[in-house]
This record gives sequence, structure tokens and C-alpha cells, in this order.
Amino acid sequence: MSSELQRWLDIVTGVFPHETATRLRRELEAHARETAQMLQAEGHPNPEAAALHALGNAREVRRRLEETHFTRAEVEWLWQDSATRRVLERGFYPGGWWRLFNFVAAVLVLSLPLINLQLNGTFSWTNTLIYWGFAVVAVLMERFVIIRFSSVAAAILWRVLSVVAVPIWTMLFLFLFKPHNMGWGELLVTALAQCGVLYFLRPRAALSLLPKALRNAA
Repeated sequence: MSSELQRWLDIVTGVFPHETATRLRRELEAHARETAQMLQAEGHPNPEAAALHALGNAREVRRRLEETHFTRAEVEWLWQDSATRRVLERGFYPGGWWRLFNFVAAVLVLSLPLINLQLNGTFSWTNTLIYWGFAVVAVLMERFVIIRFSSVAAAILWRVLSVVAVPIWTMLFLFLFKPHNMGWGELLVTALAQCGVLYFLRPRAALSLLPKALRNAA
């Protein structure tokens, strides 16, 4: 194809990561080639120029693609967060010490109702099943919903879920297994403290790009 098309492709794909840019260039170039061949078969005097014109304004096309694809700057922003970078590099279930840590953490969290029984002498099957049910929902979200998204979108959704789940899980436990010596005022203070911690530890890049991730941007 002509050098004009190559310049058009440079403008359109220049803001995306190498892998995304390569795929988009291949798809757009193939579309332009098919259009040019069709126009040539119809006897058009300048099929390549007409095919390029049919692609549209390069900056407008790039703007539309930015709504459905993560740009290189956005991905680099995500990589500044160590937890998100780890998921992008190793996936959701890395081996080694991380797998052992996740296993121990899961056992500890699920055992909290039993630990509460030992410490406070109180136990409720209803509250325990609600608590465990939340854990099941969180696992199902990760294994059967989030994993269906593109790799970058899935990493963002996982990061947001992992941060939000901690204070929700803590408050759910305190609400269901509230110690006898803890009043509702203290519970409210604990909730506000959790919100404060969540605010300061929030993953800014993941939260900012969450709407785009929910659209399953590539």
C-alpha cells in the first residue's frame, strides 16, 4: 500500500502498546487493501486513495479506538502499581511463595468464625454461612467473570475487587460477629477508619481506568 496509508496508520496506532498497535495495523491495512481491490474491480481511477479516504480521519479513528483499547500511557500507568504489574506479568495464580501465601490467607479468613468461637464463645451457623457465602461470591467473580475480560481489563477489575473486598469483608465480619463489648458507635468508627485506609491505599490508575475495563477494552 501507499506511503500515505502508512502515515495514516502511524497516526492511528502510535499511541497504543506494540502488540495492540501491530494487531490494529494488520486489521486496518487488510481492510484498506480489500476496499482498494473492490474499487479497482469496479474500475475506480484511484482505488488506493479512495480506500484511504473511506477509512476516515486518522485522529477521529484513533479517538474511537482509544475508547475500546488501552493506550501505551495507560498501561505504563498501571505498571507503576506493583500489585497490578504482578498480575499483568504472572497472571492471577502465580506459583511459589505467592500461592502459599494466598492459601494461608484464605484458610485464615475462612476460619475467622471458628476463631471467634474460641475467643468469645459465640457461634451462629446463619451468620457463618453468610460470611462464607461472600467468600464464594468473591472467588466466583474472579474465576468465572473477571477472567473472561481482556488481560489488562481483568487485571484492573481484579485490583479494584481485591482492594474493595478487604474493608467489606472486615465490616461484614464485625457486623455478623460483633463482640459483646463493641457498640454500634464503635462499629461506625471502625467503618469510617476502613474507608479512610481504603482512600489512601486506593489504586489510582486502576480506579481511573475502571469504566474502560468494564467495557472490556482490549
